[in-house]
Amino acid sequence: MSYILDSDAINGAIDLRAQWAWSNVNTATFDPSGTLGFGPLKFNNNRNGGYVQASYRPSKLLNSFWKDVEGIVRYDALNQPSGAPTSFDENRVTLGLDYWMSPSSVAKIAYRIDNKNGTWADEDAFFVQMAFGF
Repeated sequence: MSYILDSDAINGAIDLRAQWAWSNVNTATFDPSGTLGFGPLKFNNNRNGGYVQASYRPSKLLNSFWKDVEGIVRYDALNQPSGAPTSFDENRVTLGLDYWMSPSSVAKIAYRIDNKNGTWADEDAFFVQMAFGF
């Protein structure tokens, strides 16, 4: 899903995006003889995940710097099959700022807050990225 509202009333554009995907795989027995050290292990191998993202860019401002700055908030989640080895569900929130140097060149800075279930360690992260399109 993608929706963009470009409006004079808000001096810019709001961009909303979302995607969700499902994977349904037959139930199987993994390491049936136990030779790999974790089996036999049988579980429902279905998973799903996706994201919702909102951004605002004040592209109609007269200030040449601020009109190229875009604030972004993103939530994403991954739900993995329970009982699978190294399986965990995870959800994350990312807060970021993009600076658009041209319509196809952007500098990005973001902080991601990670939340994994169970005994897995969360992996919060700080990102600095650049992307150039041709």
